[in-house]
Amino acid sequence: MVVTHKAGNRLVAVGAFSDDFSGSDNWSEVGVPDVSVNTTTDKLVVKMDRTSTNNKCVYDLGVGNVSDIRWVLRYHRVNFSVVGASNSLGYSGISDSGTGTASSGSQDFIGLIWNDNGENGKYGTLYANGSALPSLNNTGSYQMTFTPTVGVNYYVEIERLSTTQMIIRFYSDAFKTKIFEIWQDIPAAVGGLRYLTFQNYASNTSDTPIEFTVDKVEFFNESNNIKGVVGLPAVDGTLYNGSTFADPTTGKAYTLQYGSWKERNKPADSIRELLHDYSSGKQHFWEWFSGTGFDSSVWSLQNHSGTGTVIMNEFVSLTPGGILLKTAASADANSSLDFNNIRQYDQANCVFICVGRRYDSSTRVSFGMTNTANRTANFADSVDDSSNTNKSLRSADGSTISETQGSIAVSAVALNSIKLEFGASNIKMYIDGVLDVTKTTNRPAAKLQPSFDALTRDSTANGSIIRYCEAYNT
Repeated sequence: MVVTHKAGNRLVAVGAFSDDFSGSDNWSEVGVPDVSVNTTTDKLVVKMDRTSTNNKCVYDLGVGNVSDIRWVLRYHRVNFSVVGASNSLGYSGISDSGTGTASSGSQDFIGLIWNDNGENGKYGTLYANGSALPSLNNTGSYQMTFTPTVGVNYYVEIERLSTTQMIIRFYSDAFKTKIFEIWQDIPAAVGGLRYLTFQNYASNTSDTPIEFTVDKVEFFNESNNIKGVVGLPAVDGTLYNGSTFADPTTGKAYTLQYGSWKERNKPADSIRELLHDYSSGKQHFWEWFSGTGFDSSVWSLQNHSGTGTVIMNEFVSLTPGGILLKTAASADANSSLDFNNIRQYDQANCVFICVGRRYDSSTRVSFGMTNTANRTANFADSVDDSSNTNKSLRSADGSTISETQGSIAVSAVALNSIKLEFGASNIKMYIDGVLDVTKTTNRPAAKLQPSFDALTRDSTANGSIIRYCEAYNT
């Protein structure tokens, strides 16, 4: 782990590996080579050339230095000189195999596919589990159509989130403003990775290659000190108690306290974080829905019928604050908010909490977790439906939707604290701390994301108010 020491024993991570390609070339190349380090310009020069020759450039991180649980790989200032090429195809990421293995060779791999069909770039997640690298994304449904602009700097991030999930992100600046991101499930068996890799797709098909340069490659490995945190320095006696560490991957800050790193609490963000130590916990999210603007980098408005709206309600008089999710003013209009399709919550081991209420009559509002935004397959919701007598727990297992009403009356007036506990054999719905429904049937069978849904029962623009949301894996 490389760190920069600053005043007050503050440490800022540089990365387990960082190369700006200045000085000598420590990468290994094979083939033409179409991918190589230019020691004059101090850049990695990449040409994704679809030929029968194995063109490959790798850096060996060494055995055991890449976690099988979580890591982050970053490319700084990716600058294209040729886009809209013909039949161009290549890969970058981390492999368990060095220069001697072509794309057609068996390997373990996690990374990014660069696929240009002459009109639109097709970028997507990609893995190999003891197999050749596929010529398309593993599922075919994760690819993103994106044509970069020549001469513009992009920032690219590949992250292994867990043993079974990965994500890629493209940014327009230094890892702050996302252009797009793509998630994908991966086999837990993919492992033993060690070689940072750029390589072509070995094929006899002629092409016009994609061409770009990379100014810097950076790798952050998971720390063994705190699960899920990338890049914490080792606690080996060389740092004083009270030293702080800023993790550039997560944005979190840590303090060294008597032999272990502790995440510094942020009371302004969460009362739970103020009262409890979650530094060693699993995925944990909370949102206060405060401020003057709706945060579209976290939430996506999905319009299933008609065009709905989201209004920041905090500064509107005589209302309870939060956000107001409204449908269109048309029959059966339906809109929802989802977590930008980030489905990181285990359907059998997670908790959802929110504070909200139905805002209008003649409306069905849902607060809960879903796999897909339109709630046609896997989901579980606490429902307040003006057509029902009592609040209900509604869920689906991928094929069948069912609903169980509880004993607490529906209301378009009262704010409620809603809690859904997802277990291995049931889902429990609590309203204001009281267990109201335990449901064992038609429980979701896929990963979930927080979501809110509003369906009008007439032709009026109706909706719900949400003031707080929290979700975490258990």
